[in-house]
Amino acid sequence: MLGGCATGSLRPNEVLADRPEVVVEGDWDDVEAVLAGVLPRVRLVDEPPDVVSEQVYSCRVQTIDHGPGRVTLERLDGERIRIRVRIGRFGNPAYEDWVERALAARFEQLRGNVAAPIVIPPR
Repeated sequence: MLGGCATGSLRPNEVLADRPEVVVEGDWDDVEAVLAGVLPRVRLVDEPPDVVSEQVYSCRVQTIDHGPGRVTLERLDGERIRIRVRIGRFGNPAYEDWVERALAARFEQLRGNVAAPIVIPPR
C-alpha cells in the first residue's frame, strides 16, 4: 500500500489561487508580437490560439520539462492586460511567475515603440 498519495492532494488547476495577479499596461495590438518574442526564450512552444476576441487571447503551450500549459491574456479597461500562465497538471509557481514577468516586461518594452530589444528577466 502506498501512503501519502491520496489525502490532501491537489486537483488540477486548484493550485496557485493565492499567487498575485500580473497586470501590465500595454498595447493589445502587441499580443502576438509579445508571445512570439518571449515564448521561445522561456522554452515554451505555443499552439494556435483557441480563444481570440477583443478581450481575451488564450493558447495552449508545451514545455520540455513541465508538461502542457496555457497562456491567457485578458484585456481589462484601457490599456491594462492581465497575464495568466499555468504550466503542468498541478502548476509550477516559480516557472509560471518567470513567464508572466517575461511577458509583462515585453509589453513594457514595446509600449509606445514600434520595436525594442527583447530582454527576459532572470529566473
